[in-house]
Amino acid sequence: MFLTLRSLILIFIFTTLTPLPLQAFQLYHRILHPSLPDQSFFNRGSLILSDPIHIDPAPSLQYDLLTFIETSAQVTDALYQLALALDPQPGETGSVSESPLWLISSVKACHLTVHPNDHIILHLPYPGGPPFALEYFIDSVPLDGTCPQSQPSGPILASSPNATITFSFPSQPPLPDLRTPPPLTATGDPVVHVPEKSFVQKYWLYIVIALGALLIAPAGEEGSRDS
Repeated sequence: MFLTLRSLILIFIFTTLTPLPLQAFQLYHRILHPSLPDQSFFNRGSLILSDPIHIDPAPSLQYDLLTFIETSAQVTDALYQLALALDPQPGETGSVSESPLWLISSVKACHLTVHPNDHIILHLPYPGGPPFALEYFIDSVPLDGTCPQSQPSGPILASSPNATITFSFPSQPPLPDLRTPPPLTATGDPVVHVPEKSFVQKYWLYIVIALGALLIAPAGEEGSRDS
């Protein structure tokens, strides 16, 4: 049975106004160092991929950041790791073990003391697809990655960092610059172009005649004067 025009219009309006399904991922973080006994992750919040894209911080985020800052000041070359859980997670508030379906990115933990802005880049195969790579960096980190020389004095008040979230999609490589194939003959052989003649090859006969005329003309004038 064919659909009427009214039915088609209603279907179009329904599909246009129906919101897209909410997609959210859990974020986890930890301090990683060989001398630390506890290597578990802690819930940092939920990454909501809706308009606007935002992060709902976990209730314990400020406490965890304060603990991480104090821990990183006691060890050298510790790493702060951010993990994106691709498998469904209930959003626990305690420690969580790492899963194979996690995307992890790391920065030096010493940069947590400056309270910078976070940048999270999600690599997607296509718009709306599942992330396959995660990049995390802090905008105040110097190019050489060195840690701050001095640590802040007095009590440290941890605050929820501002996060900028961007999407990255695979880009098409530039097309190769292909040359036009040479023309072929009926037998399939390349057509051999006859090289163009030079100026001398084209007009050598006229040049010889002109030179001969120049050589003969003076002799004729001298003969007429002698007579």
